[in-house]
Amino acid sequence: MRSFLELPNRILDSYTFRRTFERLIPAKLSRCLSNWLEVERKKHAAIAADGKTIRGSGSSEHMAYHVLSAFVAENQITLGEINVPGKTNKITAVPELLELIDAET
Repeated sequence: MRSFLELPNRILDSYTFRRTFERLIPAKLSRCLSNWLEVERKKHAAIAADGKTIRGSGSSEHMAYHVLSAFVAENQITLGEINVPGKTNKITAVPELLELIDAET
């Protein structure tokens, strides 16, 4: 936290962070983040797609989750992600992901 904020008295404890996050209104936060991402996306940066398996998400009842993410590598912003079925070619899910983030091909 010291690299992002000036905290002359001390680093905030986890209870302070919890109380702060509890007061956030998810819909408003989502709208703000979407607006910010829209501004960043319009800078015409290259969008990369990457598929990952979420480690530890599998169990005896279901297979592990596989996620395809679109991100701007220059400023490390994830624009969107979708779940993809395991054992499939993630390239076939790229058009759906591009549609989700409203990117032009």
